[in-house]
Amino acid sequence: MKQRIAKQDGLIFLQDSIFKLLTGVACGDLMELAQACAIYVLNDELEIRGISQHELIAGIKVIDYPAFVALTAEYTGVCSWT
Repeated sequence: MKQRIAKQDGLIFLQDSIFKLLTGVACGDLMELAQACAIYVLNDELEIRGISQHELIAGIKVIDYPAFVALTAEYTGVCSWT
């Protein structure tokens, strides 16, 4: 995935993928990626899973649904990986 993402890109982690962003769980590539491009997670996704934003690796931006909608309009391409 790292090879397909540029500095101007943004990633939104949804649902259970946010567990990969936890301190102590995230791999080195993901931590590097968080410093190289914008990575977002929905606050509601954190709350549902009982995760505090302080438990996330550095560089993760916590957003709400209006910001999520704004990001989908801001970025020209939307891709989904499972």
